[in-house]
Amino acid sequence: MRQTRNARRAKAVLVAGGAGFLGSHLCEALLRNGWRVICADNFLTGRMENIISIMDHPGFRLIEQDICRPLDLGEPVERIFNLACAASPPRYQADPIHT
Repeated sequence: MRQTRNARRAKAVLVAGGAGFLGSHLCEALLRNGWRVICADNFLTGRMENIISIMDHPGFRLIEQDICRPLDLGEPVERIFNLACAASPPRYQADPIHT
């Protein structure tokens, strides 16, 4: 059975690395298109200033946590966008497992 456009939009998505440059723009676009957004970020390279404009949006939820640890979302998600990456060669070399 096909979902209607409104039913699809009522679902949640997870954006890992959602406080980063690309992730924050994706969160904004998803919210504009009616999705509920769960943003997971450990703020290693992400910045609160990137998401401050959407923090009070009723469809936005922030989980401050490293995605290397299990996430308890409390609800199913329709899609996962993994943009979590410490995009820095010195960080890759210093901590290759977690970057």
